[in-house]
Amino acid sequence: GERIKGSKLTPGAVTAIRTAFAAGGVTQGELARRHGVNPSVVSRVIGGKSWSRVGDRESALQAAS
Repeated sequence: GERIKGSKLTPGAVTAIRTAFAAGGVTQGELARRHGVNPSVVSRVIGGKSWSRVGDRESALQAAS
């Protein structure tokens, strides 16, 4: 999360990643390239294993439906 020095993501970027992925039409790899991170980081963000305190992951998924 943002407590890690040198983190490339911000809370806003995390929300944007989750929202874009939930809406569909974009791969985790594309989101990783857009945000300058490894695809595994995007996978952990989407799955709630990283940045779990940012927003409500379920709400983002439902909003995109």
